[in-house]
Amino acid sequence: MQSERADRASRPWTVVSLAAAGHFFNDGYSNIYPTLVPLVAQAMGLGLVTGSLVITGVRMASSLLQPAFGALADRRPTPYAGPVALGVIGLCTGLLGFAHPIVAFVALALVAGAANGAYHPPSLSMVRAVSGAQPGRFTSVFLVGGTAGRAVGPLLMVTAAALFGVHAGVTVLAVPGVILAALLLLLAPRNAAHARTASRAAAQDATSTWSLLRGRVGPFALVLLIAVARGTATQAVTTFWPLLHGHALSSLFGSAGVIAVMLLGGSVGNVVGGSVSDRIAPHRLLAIATAGAALSLTAFALAGGVWVYPFAALSGLFAMSTNAVTMVMGQNLLPERAATASGLTLGFANALTAGVVALLAVAAAAFGGQTALLLGAGVTLLGLPAALVYPRVERRHRAARGDTGQAAAF
Repeated sequence: MQSERADRASRPWTVVSLAAAGHFFNDGYSNIYPTLVPLVAQAMGLGLVTGSLVITGVRMASSLLQPAFGALADRRPTPYAGPVALGVIGLCTGLLGFAHPIVAFVALALVAGAANGAYHPPSLSMVRAVSGAQPGRFTSVFLVGGTAGRAVGPLLMVTAAALFGVHAGVTVLAVPGVILAALLLLLAPRNAAHARTASRAAAQDATSTWSLLRGRVGPFALVLLIAVARGTATQAVTTFWPLLHGHALSSLFGSAGVIAVMLLGGSVGNVVGGSVSDRIAPHRLLAIATAGAALSLTAFALAGGVWVYPFAALSGLFAMSTNAVTMVMGQNLLPERAATASGLTLGFANALTAGVVALLAVAAAAFGGQTALLLGAGVTLLGLPAALVYPRVERRHRAARGDTGQAAAF
């Protein structure tokens, strides 16, 4: 009996750990482009703005399609969706080493971006299904896998380029992700029950997604604003920081180090913020984290030398401490469509963030990187009033729907 209880307790950790491992490679591959593009920029004739647009295009392909992938996961749940998506992004990454014309390179990058987006909604829905009373904690564990992958990805790309050359190096990087995808495919049948549980509410509720969203547009808009504000603090650095610091391997090692420090700091913030949000009012955590991220990014923009590293870590820590919080908020607003809510909260928010960062890259080309980062800090600070006003807006919308119960997120 005791062993059975222990086995039941370990199942959520097993499911979440496997999903987080896949998330590590999935997001790691998607974040090699900030260092890969500068390495191939000269041969392909890419400048700062064009190179930034390539990186933005990859993120857009991932982000804009996530709500559609989420709706599909709600209607037709399957444990194979995540492993197949991981396999596709791994294969596309490997083929980048053979993509010499710019058109072929961009096409493979966009397919990889779409595959990256396809991994998130079904995996997040499955994590939510097994989380029980600790959605923030388990969601943060899943998300920290992706954050760690994004941190390590640029470093591995530069290291592989130094050891094997750019084209062979990116192909070598693809091998472990493809192997893990094959392993997850073999294990997928064990997660079939979790996939069915993840969409049970969607199957029982025949109301259209738009009808469900229509009465919750106000709160969802605030969640998206908070997510965009938070994402700007990190995407601004990871997108054009390497492009601003030359194309040589030596300078890119330093840029990749800055990205790694920022995202590893974010990994710590991710776990701490997700765990704390299960016990305190999340809007307070959001307000503190948003203000901290804006101040840290300002200090990062003004700092020089080794000081960029601690401020990069603080920016990541504050910004990413709210990743799981906004994800759970979105799922609580649309519990009937957990995968769709995940696609909107993560994917659509990232698409909006990528658009903001593309504008910042134009500002960086025109006025310099410091100015662009300071503008990014201003965008990040917009999340503060949104976080403070959210509880009032959410309560008003619940009252309009005739739901007088306390909000699940607050």
